[in-house]
Amino acid sequence: KQVVALDDRATLLSAMDNHRTRMGADLMMVVSLDGVRVIDTLNRYGRTSGGESLAGVSRLIEAARSSGQAADFMVFDERSYQVVVVPLLAPAPVAWICMGFLIDGNLAQELERTTSSEVSFVRASGDDRWISVASTLPPAVQQSLLDALSRRIGGRNARGSFELPGTDLETLVMALPSSIGARIDVALQRSLAAAMEPYRYLRTALVGLLVVAAGVSIFGGVWIARGVSRPVRQLAEAARKIEAGAYDGSVAMTQQDELGELAATFNRMTSAVAEREASLRESEQRFRAMTESAVDAVVTADSRGNVVSWNRGARTIFGYAPDEVVGTPLERLIPVRSRTIEETGAAPGLSERYGLRRDGQEFPIEVSLASWETRQGAFVTAIIRDVSERRQLEAQFRQAQKMESVGRLAGGVAHDFNNLLTVIGGQAALVRMRSAPDHPMRERIIVIEDAAARAAELTRQLLAFSRKQVLEPKILDLNVVVTQVAPMLRRLIGEDVELVVRPAPELGRVEADPGQITQIIVNLVVNARDAIPHGGRVTIETNDVDLDEAFTHRRAEMRPGPHVLLAVSDNGVGMDEEVRSHIFEPFFTTKDVGKGTGLGLATVYGIVKQSNGSIDVYSEPGRGTTFKIYLPRVERAAESVATEEPAVDGRGSETILLVEDDEQVRALACEILKVHGYTVLEARHGVDALDITHRYHGVIHLLVTDVVMPEMGGRELASRLRPERPQMKILYMSGHTADAIAHHGALAEDEAFASKPIMPKRLLAKVRETLDR
Repeated sequence: KQVVALDDRATLLSAMDNHRTRMGADLMMVVSLDGVRVIDTLNRYGRTSGGESLAGVSRLIEAARSSGQAADFMVFDERSYQVVVVPLLAPAPVAWICMGFLIDGNLAQELERTTSSEVSFVRASGDDRWISVASTLPPAVQQSLLDALSRRIGGRNARGSFELPGTDLETLVMALPSSIGARIDVALQRSLAAAMEPYRYLRTALVGLLVVAAGVSIFGGVWIARGVSRPVRQLAEAARKIEAGAYDGSVAMTQQDELGELAATFNRMTSAVAEREASLRESEQRFRAMTESAVDAVVTADSRGNVVSWNRGARTIFGYAPDEVVGTPLERLIPVRSRTIEETGAAPGLSERYGLRRDGQEFPIEVSLASWETRQGAFVTAIIRDVSERRQLEAQFRQAQKMESVGRLAGGVAHDFNNLLTVIGGQAALVRMRSAPDHPMRERIIVIEDAAARAAELTRQLLAFSRKQVLEPKILDLNVVVTQVAPMLRRLIGEDVELVVRPAPELGRVEADPGQITQIIVNLVVNARDAIPHGGRVTIETNDVDLDEAFTHRRAEMRPGPHVLLAVSDNGVGMDEEVRSHIFEPFFTTKDVGKGTGLGLATVYGIVKQSNGSIDVYSEPGRGTTFKIYLPRVERAAESVATEEPAVDGRGSETILLVEDDEQVRALACEILKVHGYTVLEARHGVDALDITHRYHGVIHLLVTDVVMPEMGGRELASRLRPERPQMKILYMSGHTADAIAHHGALAEDEAFASKPIMPKRLLAKVRETLDR
């Protein structure tokens, strides 16, 4: 196929010559598939153009198109051949092969020996004259034969038996079978005088016997002539069978001569064509099996755009049965707005658009087109893939990337803001503690403390969204958490909103921070209350669920397995798709100015993700909203959850190493600790702290260190000091925590953490709690 397509003449000639020799043919011609161009011609005498015979070959090819092959007699370069035409398959037809078997003097001589008669092959020319193809007659007698044939009714009725003028040769002319090729006849001549020479001496005595002998000679010649023509007729009949598509017959010939070799060659050619035909059928069956087993739709349309083939995948994707769509326009599967082809650049011939299902639903598809041609015309095959699932996963991935980026920004802002709030709130608390109850500035100091506390709550929510909180996970029964928080929720949502709690019996356990789970429930219930301003119903449900592959496959952040479901639903105003795509972004809100920070759902999102869970939202305008939270189920007993923290005395006399790179925060913490009886060693960063510990030989009871510092961070400092001071406790402080301190937000057992901003009372309580462990 590549040789024909690339027009590689040298390789083509070599292949043709090998095939011609193997088949015993005298001529080999390769013609283009449309039958209008001879690619190359080769005969036993060498390469030839063969251009003058293209018209005859084209007609023979046209006769072969319906059945795949044809045979007839043709003239090439003034030589006469019996020609068989078959397609060149690779595996589809790419060209036509014409094989010619020469009618020459060797064949005429062989027939002469067989029939004991002079043999001549002649053909009619275009001007009603005859041309000698091959003959055993002398040239002068040959010319007489040609003249006699031309005179017999203008050369158009030359066949039959007649005596050749000017000779004693009785001539029998028979036509070789031909439908559209050259007209070639075979003429047998026998001399009556020569035939009766043995009886000449007995002429007077055996006149009657001579008459009988003459009759026998005449009828014997006819019989012999028919014996010679029989193999030719058998070959012609076999060729007609091949033309009709019957490859199971063969030419039976027992003589060991050129005709026998011709028959054997013809039989080999028939066998080869039959094998190619069987191979083609097998290839077609394999193609149909592959097409039917494909998940994608494989659709073929003709040059008019009508569907001609429709596989099982197409029925699944579009919903049409084959008898509903075959013969109808292909464009019915594509919405009007998507009928313009736009290349995606992903691969040649690949485009993305929308398809149209039987029920009228539009959906995204990826289409690959390929055109091809046969003798029946041009066709286009489309491989169509439903990419709805891929588009959904891509959208989820983009949303996750966006949320991750926003989370990093929020975490960074919260870290820096917390240092400022520590100084503002801490200094205000110290001033209030040292001022008299009736001091005129005391009320303003309290306002500053309240503002710092509210700002600290905002940063805490930002940290929750960015998943930078330190969690204290416990094994929980969500039914217990929901039951404990339900009374407070009823007071929170008001009397015009009904709160319905539906706990599942024998609910599985989860591992999560109880305070954060409570925060999730409160935020979702408050969000539901705001969605039903004129009264309605909020429902909290729990249940055990097993997420399978089919459910999680289209939800990129979910994992299959046993989970516990916490669902909060309302029958409020609902949300459209645009709002749903932004609800977990920080500071996004649909509420009026001053009625929401836009951090409630962002906090829920961050807590769920940090707890290794996932969240789904179901909402439609006017039909309410349902938030479904899936937390991994664990097979351990639930732990008790403390509802109130015991009061802690913040005073002490221990020695504390305080490491903080922010000078104002360090000064504030040092002052608070010293005022309450502690001995404080100050360090600006980790390297400075190591130097102090090497010079200080007393006991250091507690290391209080910031997490992120120049030169050496808190985690590295703790790991360096532990071998030297194994009894020293460690308390980390930070505006946010990272994996260097906590794996997925969970502290090691011998570590404690205090998040900034750290107000005096909270710092003292955390220090005392860590020392008393």
